[in-house]
Amino acid sequence: MTLAVEFLIDSFERLSEREKKQFAFEVLRRISDLDYAALSDEELLLSAEAVFLELDQQEVSDGLAQTW
Repeated sequence: MTLAVEFLIDSFERLSEREKKQFAFEVLRRISDLDYAALSDEELLLSAEAVFLELDQQEVSDGLAQTW
């Protein structure tokens, strides 16, 4: 991640909930016109894995993790 992207993410985290929604709307509106290649199956799997690992970590942090 570049320093510019890190700065944007850090700035986003400091916004109010209302401002975060406004920001997200504007970003999504702008990227809808971009021409980009479809993700490969491997890229999709890696992204899904990263999301699930993050959710698992949040559950552990919140004390909500279930043991099987």
